[in-house]
Amino acid sequence: MPGIEHFEGRSAGDTAGVLVARLGDMSAETSAETASDALGIATIARWRRLLWGLAGLLLLAPLVAMQFTDEVQWSGADFLVFGALLALAGAVVEVAVRASRRRAFVLGVLCGTGVLFLLVWAELAVGVFS
Repeated sequence: MPGIEHFEGRSAGDTAGVLVARLGDMSAETSAETASDALGIATIARWRRLLWGLAGLLLLAPLVAMQFTDEVQWSGADFLVFGALLALAGAVVEVAVRASRRRAFVLGVLCGTGVLFLLVWAELAVGVFS
């Protein structure tokens, strides 16, 4: 940023033009730094489809396993609870992505939600904490 001596002898219009140009350069640098750390719309749409598709496949996995073995015995209530758990975890991630598009924040929420999901699932399945 130029010092005061750089603006001496210039009109107010010239000085304002120089300041606006300098601020434009600074905001372009800042937006370029943030753009590299932010998630784009196409990236979000691609990951969103992938994660919701994965949730649907996870919900179908016990149904498929029940066709091949008698060791998996899920009732309708089991599928309902698991579906609600998947929907809640997905909704938390959706809210995180809408709240902030910063990669670190979204990945942190995704990891935290995943760990919490697995802990609740394990507790409901076999009573790990009981």
